[in-house]
Amino acid sequence: SATSPPAGGLGPTRPGDGGTADAQLVAEGTLELRESDYVDLATGTMSSSRDAGSDFFLIGGDGFFLDAAVGETLALAHGAGDRADCAETLPRRTDASVSLRGVRPGAVVCLLTSDLEIAVLSLEKLPSVGSPVLRFGYRLWH
Repeated sequence: SATSPPAGGLGPTRPGDGGTADAQLVAEGTLELRESDYVDLATGTMSSSRDAGSDFFLIGGDGFFLDAAVGETLALAHGAGDRADCAETLPRRTDASVSLRGVRPGAVVCLLTSDLEIAVLSLEKLPSVGSPVLRFGYRLWH
């Protein structure tokens, strides 16, 4: 068969399709997350307080971090930076946060939600002292 499950069984993939075979894209867009903001990728909304739908938030201070909501996992992608790469990377990680120190624009962060949805975050603008804003494009699959 042309379809094979990736490590961790997060859904079938086909070579060259970016891991989207049989996966339903539920949300995509570009967001600007400010220091201490929480984001819900399914709705594309941000708030200054954590709610039931929050996926992660941006922590500032001595360095910037993305911090996952309870039950969710974040990891830097080290391959193609697509859904298939994230589906392979995430089952091997248990990280609740990702440091943005030393990360460059164009880097990709993978998110596994508590609902077993996979998100690919393409970092466009990184936060810095004096400009604590992270801009990223994202795609979320169920």
